[in-house]
Amino acid sequence: EGGADSFNLLVPLGKCRGKDMYAEYAKARGRNIALSKEELLSIDATGSNQICDTFGINKNFPILQELYNAKQAVFFANTGIISRPSDKHDYKGQGISIFAHNHMRNANYDVDPRQQQPETGVGGRLLDVLRTHGLQTAANVVDGSGRICQGSNFYGNPVWHVDTKRAARIDEHSSVGPRMLQ
Repeated sequence: EGGADSFNLLVPLGKCRGKDMYAEYAKARGRNIALSKEELLSIDATGSNQICDTFGINKNFPILQELYNAKQAVFFANTGIISRPSDKHDYKGQGISIFAHNHMRNANYDVDPRQQQPETGVGGRLLDVLRTHGLQTAANVVDGSGRICQGSNFYGNPVWHVDTKRAARIDEHSSVGPRMLQ
């Protein structure tokens, strides 16, 4: 039930068009919070249609740099849940409390501000799409609600719940097959 300071995870670093985005980041965050350039692992975002071609990842997360460079990870930056375009003068009336952590967390589980697919989560809908392409899908939820992983009942993607406080019996009819359970 926590959060991540994403502004100190992925930072604009260089080769920015029109302005120095790292300087803007450092000024906005302040010297006590902003990461120095020496605390960042560089990644090349050339061709990503971002304002900068170089970003930095917090040096405490080298696995993210490795995965990104191997094309095994992507970043979704500056995303949020709003139902219509807005600015600082008319941000109210979005249908959710955009400054409340719990409301935004729940909205990010759904990513459905217009309630077009109620009772489903963004992860579950992604699994549904994969299923339509012939892939076998399932999700695991550790110590939480499976709301983010809930897809359409039509596709029947299993969602397994894992409780870290007590051991649970393994599903003997799992999709991994009996040889995996021996």
